[in-house]
Amino acid sequence: LTADVRAVFSANPDVESDPTVYQLTPSAGAVDLSDAVREEVNLAVPAFPVCREDCRGLCPGCGGDMNAGACSCAPLAEPESR
Repeated sequence: LTADVRAVFSANPDVESDPTVYQLTPSAGAVDLSDAVREEVNLAVPAFPVCREDCRGLCPGCGGDMNAGACSCAPLAEPESR
C-alpha cells in the first residue's frame, strides 16, 4: 500500500467541529500520530481488494475462485421484497 497521509492537528477551538482536523489539548507538548495514521491508512485500503480489474471474486457459499470457473454451489436466493 502506498498512500500520502496528510493530517492537520490543531488546538484552535474554532476548528473543533471540523472532522478533518485532529484536536490537540492547548497544553499538548507532543503529538501522538498513531490514531491519525491508522485512520488514514484504513481509508486508503480498498474496501474490496481484487487480484486484477476483471476479477470475478470468490463464491460467497464455498469460497471457490470464480476466476477458475463456476462452482457447484446452488445459486443464492434473492431476498424477498415486502
